[in-house]
Amino acid sequence: MTERERAEGPPAVRRPNKLVVLLGVTGSMVLLDQLSKNFIRVWLQVGDRVPVLGDVLTLTYLLNPGAAFGVQGGPGRWALWLGLGAAGLLVLVFVFMPVEQRLRLYAVAVTLGGALGNLIDRFQQPAGVVDFIHLRVLRWSFPVFNLADVAVLGGSLTLIVAIWWEERKLRERTT
Repeated sequence: MTERERAEGPPAVRRPNKLVVLLGVTGSMVLLDQLSKNFIRVWLQVGDRVPVLGDVLTLTYLLNPGAAFGVQGGPGRWALWLGLGAAGLLVLVFVFMPVEQRLRLYAVAVTLGGALGNLIDRFQQPAGVVDFIHLRVLRWSFPVFNLADVAVLGGSLTLIVAIWWEERKLRERTT
């Protein structure tokens, strides 16, 4: 360490630009989701099943009129309205979240990307969202899902863990 570095102290932590995070992370998630769904639409027919890793992982093209991970609902556009409400709420959370809460920002941006990916499908085709990843592990067969579902689940879980972790650290500092 040079004399100058010692005098200046530790380098400042760069704060992320919220707009860059929102557009970059959310946009990348939407792009990956839509490219993967387009690949499935072009190369498979609804109902086709293509083994990728034996019976563990298969590409299974389904149209899901319900919610994430094959959750079904009644008739109507309830899933569209739910998705719009969730996306709007995520944008508000993102806008009002302090920039210092980096992990939370990224988690919300990923979750928003997943929500928007599925909303695009709902607007493009009333028959439902393109689902195509079918995972079977041991005796468990998961509902067919897509990358947007992974983003919603992964981003939500990351947000929960980040909140828990930060609250835990705060409690430790105050005791």
